[in-house]
Amino acid sequence: MKLEAEEAPEASEQGFFFKLVNGISRLGAYLGGAMLIVITAIVTYDVFARFLGHPTDWATEVAGYMVIGVAVLGAAETLRHNEHFAMHLVVDLLRPRTRRWIGLAVWCLVTLLIAGLCWGLLALVDNSLQFGLRSSTIVGVPLAVPQLVLLLGFVALLFALVARIVALIHRIRQEPR
Repeated sequence: MKLEAEEAPEASEQGFFFKLVNGISRLGAYLGGAMLIVITAIVTYDVFARFLGHPTDWATEVAGYMVIGVAVLGAAETLRHNEHFAMHLVVDLLRPRTRRWIGLAVWCLVTLLIAGLCWGLLALVDNSLQFGLRSSTIVGVPLAVPQLVLLLGFVALLFALVARIVALIHRIRQEPR
């Protein structure tokens, strides 16, 4: 049993779509990393402000929204490098061809799930914009802003999943029967 992640099937693929997906996922990871730096600065500022007797009203809320951004914006890059959580206990016992077919079926199901999530998030953002919804805190953040970050992260993941499926189909077609 290998402890290192296998190479993602889309890593060896060429073409505009795969380069686009790589760029989008890398951009998401950079934005997530930048948000992590901003979170660190906010929390550090809040710690010193509390120490000096002037706690902030906004730091926890803004940092909380950014934590969500860190989590979802890096998801596509995590998938692209095959560093996501996966269970292979039973699948590793199968032949490589069968394993690829099962993998294709599973990735198709995951893609359908994420596509449904993107559709729901799109409706949520639209609803928040239409009714001008804001958080009920002192900051009053327009809810469409953190919802849009979620949507962008999941759309990037959706593109990465489609790239994975296309690459798996290419591999299945190229192998001898």
